[in-house]
Amino acid sequence: MKTLWKYKSWVIKLLLLFLAAWAISRLNFSNTQISLGAAAVPGSEGTANVKAVLPDEKAFRQIAETAVLRLKLDESTGHFMVEDKREGTVWRSFPDPGQWANEAIGGLWKQHLVSPLMLEYMDFSVSNSKPKLTNFTTAGGAVAKVTEIPGGVRMVYDMPALELSIPVQLRIVDDYVETKILDSEIGEKRYSMTWLRLYPFFGAEQSAGQDGYMLIPDGSGALIRFDGHASSAKRVYEERVYGPDYSFNNERSSRLSVTMPVFGIKSGGKAFLAVMEEGAEYAKIYASPGGVFSQYNWVTGQMLYRSTYYQTTNRTKNTGYIAYNQEDRFRTDRTVRYYLLDAEHADYVGMAQRYRQHLMDEQGMLPLQAASGSIPMYVSLIGGGQEKGVIGNKFVPITPFSTAGDMVEALKAKGVRALNLTYLGWQQDGYTNYGGYAPPDDRLGGESGLRSMIERAHAADVPVQLALNVEANSGGNHGFSSSYHGMRDLSGTALGYTLWRSDIDVSYASYRYTAGFLQDDLKKLSRLGADGLLLQWGGQMLNSDFNTRYGSSRTQAKGEQLEQFKQAKDILDTVHGENINFYAADTVDHIHDLYDDYSYDLFTDRAVPFAQIALHGLKTYTSGFENQRDQYRNDFLKDIEYGAAPSYLFTNAPTRELTSVFGLELVSTAFADWEEQAVSEYARYNEALGDVQGQFIVGHRQLAPGVRETRYSGGKRIIVNYNDAEYRSGSVYVPAKDFAVAKEGA
Repeated sequence: MKTLWKYKSWVIKLLLLFLAAWAISRLNFSNTQISLGAAAVPGSEGTANVKAVLPDEKAFRQIAETAVLRLKLDESTGHFMVEDKREGTVWRSFPDPGQWANEAIGGLWKQHLVSPLMLEYMDFSVSNSKPKLTNFTTAGGAVAKVTEIPGGVRMVYDMPALELSIPVQLRIVDDYVETKILDSEIGEKRYSMTWLRLYPFFGAEQSAGQDGYMLIPDGSGALIRFDGHASSAKRVYEERVYGPDYSFNNERSSRLSVTMPVFGIKSGGKAFLAVMEEGAEYAKIYASPGGVFSQYNWVTGQMLYRSTYYQTTNRTKNTGYIAYNQEDRFRTDRTVRYYLLDAEHADYVGMAQRYRQHLMDEQGMLPLQAASGSIPMYVSLIGGGQEKGVIGNKFVPITPFSTAGDMVEALKAKGVRALNLTYLGWQQDGYTNYGGYAPPDDRLGGESGLRSMIERAHAADVPVQLALNVEANSGGNHGFSSSYHGMRDLSGTALGYTLWRSDIDVSYASYRYTAGFLQDDLKKLSRLGADGLLLQWGGQMLNSDFNTRYGSSRTQAKGEQLEQFKQAKDILDTVHGENINFYAADTVDHIHDLYDDYSYDLFTDRAVPFAQIALHGLKTYTSGFENQRDQYRNDFLKDIEYGAAPSYLFTNAPTRELTSVFGLELVSTAFADWEEQAVSEYARYNEALGDVQGQFIVGHRQLAPGVRETRYSGGKRIIVNYNDAEYRSGSVYVPAKDFAVAKEGA
């Protein structure tokens, strides 16, 4: 009996295993996701079982031509092709057909690959509805109302089963393809979009046999190499352009904020750079390496139309739930330009150069006119701050105005030929007194002391910027009340935070409220003798504001920030920003703390100086303060490689005495400790960069592991060696952990 039962048990186990295997085989797995199937889309049952087929290129007809490009359209699928007449290369809005046979993905994701658009939608008429993913093909879509326009067509992607219609304008101009989603004509009824990806597989390429990468705007710019080994849905890049919107507080990220609305692909001898224009503030950059959702490497703009927010139900108990902005769709057109690069410029340097030209053509940037052959040293000083006292907070004088004047004169006397000074924390109560103008603090020397310091700086030919923060309010300046003048999220909750290690509450101020006093504040700075303004936080954050008196959309907020910079430029000689979003780059004279690194995702290969290549010769910029960095020597070398001017943060008080000052996290800032070192380093910066300030960066490459070369339009080459051993190649010699200068051809 025991033997018989043992035999039967094995039969039962084998039968169960067979049934399990049969059941699994009936499921359509797609990498790490289970296919939603056609049933996810009302009225389109069975379409997911239709074979996914790429468009027939013979069906495309030419609809427009420029001196460089030819545009062709297939009206049956809504896909397009562009021929670049310079090299005969072809760009498609769908994956490369030559690699299609290698694609093993199935189900819904294979339908995504052949569709001109993907989208996520919801049925808000159903309680607790969840977002669903579909695409134009699976939804049984049809192209309607095709109308020719100069340079292209206007058409509607109609999806009757979802009662959705997406009007799109497609055209070519010079060397670029432009796509535009016309927001006012979008049709929504029962179902509502949360996001849309238009032509997500434009230029998509598989990894096998390809020398290629995707460019993403992570930090200064970063590359995701084609390797085809990614396998997890977590190995994708997904970040909101211009950073999070704090009114939709589910969107926080540990990555560096996206300041540039760009992405691109290089494959073999061809490349494109995409620049998002209208509607970039309501978009994400989404990059998927080969092996995640398909064998194709693809990067696209994900257009956001609705987002989640925290709906507070009890402020006292801090309770609530996650909801969608159902009625208030993000309303603006969505425009993307795809610049198609010739073979000579088919790399990240060429992409950055094309973005530079875009900034000049579309934002009116002009080539920089360098004042002299000496690069400026950018010095920031902190006047004062607050820390906890026995009773309440107490003021800490950090760098009095008279001492600041002494520092300026000492640096000039020791050979710093060009110096630019920015003063922070000069106002009443110091560094963390946010909210606009407050009088110079008497404990630092008062108004007369600040005027005297500025006069001493001018006598040494040193311009002075005074820092002002109007984005936030911490002291009630200008009669500010968070209840009336502060930003609010969609649930009516005031946006702000409590300053770390303090009892100071900081509120974000509504932009339209700020506009009421900014001009007067700027005039007060001018009367103090200041040459310019550092608008702290200006152009860095971009929030929707639901304040019923002063509220603004994210699009309107962008315009209001630009108006702040414009007002400052009209009243003062110079305006500085801090790592600003690039929509404001043309409004400032100098950018402090420009990103020079990336977020170190495992699937990302390395950082590249994309932002610096685009800006050098148009704007001056600095990276982090030299004396605040973790990898001191390497970061000095990176400044040289990236063309960044030297910058230092100095205090008169010893750094060890400032550890409890609110808002400050200082490493080493005492002027007495850094004076000689800063002067010595300045000479090295000047050696490398003094004579190329007004020149464009036209080349950047890796000569060997840890050895990089930057080339300027005048022919100068700077080779940086990050290694512990010297580098030699022909006539070029670079000591370990150092740099060398060479001319073209040397």
